[in-house]
Amino acid sequence: MSESRNMSDREVITISDEDEQDLSSDKSGSSDDDVSAFDDPKPLSALKQRLEKELNKICGPPAVAGSGYFPAFTDPEVYVGSHGPLLLPLSEEDARRIVHSAHQAPFGRGHETIIDSSMRKTWELNNNEFELRGADWQQYTNEMVRSVAKKMHLNPEFPGFHAELYKMLLYEKGAMFKSHQE
Repeated sequence: MSESRNMSDREVITISDEDEQDLSSDKSGSSDDDVSAFDDPKPLSALKQRLEKELNKICGPPAVAGSGYFPAFTDPEVYVGSHGPLLLPLSEEDARRIVHSAHQAPFGRGHETIIDSSMRKTWELNNNEFELRGADWQQYTNEMVRSVAKKMHLNPEFPGFHAELYKMLLYEKGAMFKSHQE
């Protein structure tokens, strides 16, 4: 059986002979040319479960949600077409510019994606319809990504872990969903 023990400030996980036997034992009648023990998911799955259990003892299970506070505001310097930077909070004039360039945002109802302004008055720009040109914005975003990664017990340097600009939504006053049942 696997065991975990603390040695000074390091955690050591020991995989026992039993674990190794689970992975390397021959199947009855198998030869070197046959399928290896690694092709049988049962022993490997059991080992993965034990390893995950031991790793969770070290740092706990990853968070799936979290919050944080960044004390300094960094202006993203939003540009929509030739207009910008749009100052925050938005003026009514800048909000109208966004609406003029945007399309009404759809939402999901059951398995459908619909547009219904009686339910939600929201405007949407795709990521190719606006730019964030703030000189410090990328650094600010990188700090947020590192913070999220830390809370989720992930390595922010891992390939593929990043923040990606997806869309900008502009909600009209009172634009949240009206009462309804799905």
